[in-house]
Amino acid sequence: MMLPSVRTLAAELQISALTVKKAYDILESEGILISVQGKGSFVSETNTSLIGEKRRRDAEESLTMAIEKARLAGYKNEEIRQFIELILEDEK
Repeated sequence: MMLPSVRTLAAELQISALTVKKAYDILESEGILISVQGKGSFVSETNTSLIGEKRRRDAEESLTMAIEKARLAGYKNEEIRQFIELILEDEK
């Protein structure tokens, strides 16, 4: 996916082009963006799997916190399982 040019994004956000350039440079150094001279900046293809992995970790962390809260509220593991199954069945 191609991103807007530094100048275009700076104009849209009404911020300095140097600020946008710095952000693009940071994202490129982290492997999130790829910049091609004369062609623009693109989201890295390999980064899609990293994004998916982060989403999975975030979901796991949220579920772990929810389970901990349920246990603190006095629910037993079987009750938590039943509650999760009910939620999943409602999604069908």
